[in-house]
Amino acid sequence: MADAAQPSGGQRPVSPIRPITRLLEEAQPAARVSLTDLPNEVLSLILDYLLPTVSPTSSTYPNPALDTLDNAFTLPSSTVSHLYHASLACSTLHGLAQHSLWRAPLLTSLRAIRLLAAAIQDGSTERAGTIRALHLPAADGVLEANDTLADQSAYQTSLRTIFDHADRIDCISLGHRPAGRAFYEFLHPHTAARPRTAILGNLSFSTPPFSQLDLAPLSCVRRLHLVNIVPPPALISFLCGQQVDTDSAASKLDGTANPSRSLTHIRLSLLPPDSLLSFPAFIEWRRASDAYDRLPTRVRLHTPAPRAPQGPARRFAAQEALYTLATHSHLLPNLRALLLELVALHPLSPPEDDEEERFNGFIGAANAQPNAAEGHLNGAGVLATTNYPADVPVALSEDEQRFLDAERERLDEDGNNDNGDGGDSLRTAPRDQYWTQIQAGKRALVHLWNDEQGPRDTATDIRIVAARPGGHDKYEGIHEFLCQSGCFTSVVRDASPETAAAGTATADVGSWADPDVFELARTRPALAYRPREGRRGEGAGDWRGQGSWWTGELPRVRSKRPR
Repeated sequence: MADAAQPSGGQRPVSPIRPITRLLEEAQPAARVSLTDLPNEVLSLILDYLLPTVSPTSSTYPNPALDTLDNAFTLPSSTVSHLYHASLACSTLHGLAQHSLWRAPLLTSLRAIRLLAAAIQDGSTERAGTIRALHLPAADGVLEANDTLADQSAYQTSLRTIFDHADRIDCISLGHRPAGRAFYEFLHPHTAARPRTAILGNLSFSTPPFSQLDLAPLSCVRRLHLVNIVPPPALISFLCGQQVDTDSAASKLDGTANPSRSLTHIRLSLLPPDSLLSFPAFIEWRRASDAYDRLPTRVRLHTPAPRAPQGPARRFAAQEALYTLATHSHLLPNLRALLLELVALHPLSPPEDDEEERFNGFIGAANAQPNAAEGHLNGAGVLATTNYPADVPVALSEDEQRFLDAERERLDEDGNNDNGDGGDSLRTAPRDQYWTQIQAGKRALVHLWNDEQGPRDTATDIRIVAARPGGHDKYEGIHEFLCQSGCFTSVVRDASPETAAAGTATADVGSWADPDVFELARTRPALAYRPREGRRGEGAGDWRGQGSWWTGELPRVRSKRPR
């Protein structure tokens, strides 16, 4: 037994301590892995997630997630603060963060513009080529908080430096005022960038002098948003690919470099509220006037010229622009959407207690069956401010159906089942008539546009969208830029650069997703109403059961059976 325990070949027995030591050594933690040991591609994705995430529909109005028109646009405190602090951790992160830090500079002051120009003016760095989206202050040269006179003095030269060097800007947002320089420096022969998305605002009562500017920087635009700008003939001719004789000696556009085939979306915001009133009569007059101009001179001497419809000059200018766009629609073969935003009308005053608004089924009995004898719904179901066919049913969400049921119960309890407006019609009738005429003008525009455009696979979607509550103020402008830039949405975060670029170019995000107001009246009718704050002698804390009243900000649905 003892001999059997001896190892063969005279080898010494293995100590039981050595295997235990080896196990302990293997159990020791491995060398500490640093964050910078990760591949650069992974680090870049991590840094991108330090930027604020903006929902693609966060600047859509009305917000699809809210049941009210009182939409407050919340902005992130800073777009790059977290990313900036992370870039200071080490040289590796600093180098990788440069692309995200410079991709979409949000310039809100003259000082920021001067500092950006100083950082790219020598051309020795790649910073200028990294800029993909640029937002300039809407005030266009007015001193902001913490700005100095030196910043204001360098404003024009700073803009020129930025537009000379930043040649890959894909989205730009800027404003114009009579004494400003943003329009003049952007629409300039030396501007290198050709953005695909352009948001151009106007703080003046007059239209910017497009005939004096070089429009070549807009030659590749796909989405053009004009705020408080009625497009003048020079701009319309350029967009449609026609020759433009500008007053600028530096540029005579011959029609070869134009966005006529690349343009897919046009939005005209803050148009006069009466832009579509009497538009059918305007179309009839313009056609008659064109026919009169084609008559021989000897015939015109003995023929009275057609008389133009009466109205203010602002309405005439807007209708002339819409008519010109429509008659040249065949030159815009890829235009998918034309959005028109009229200046907001003030809300109607709440009804008085002694003229209680009859709200019973403000969109009618949604589940009513068609009456074969009469050919329309038994009850409401058509727009009060439009002439929709009466047999078009209204599709309601569950929340809106519950809202209507609660109103019917309240009216039953009050013993008030009158389906009419009663004495309140004096308050609402003018606004009803306004929306009726607006829809008639829209129909005339759509008919004219389709006739001039000719047959095509998909007709241009023409929408009348709701007016923004802030009138495209500074905060709404910044929020819209964050959506349109494509640098802060999930479209870019979750896709490759090539896929992201294609997605942001085709997806309708932000203001481009605004629905038509007449469609809202049928699909989200509660948006046009506000709850009562209480009646005389009753508490105003609980508005449930108190009813609602029509504000007139949106068209409404007929509150009684059509006759």
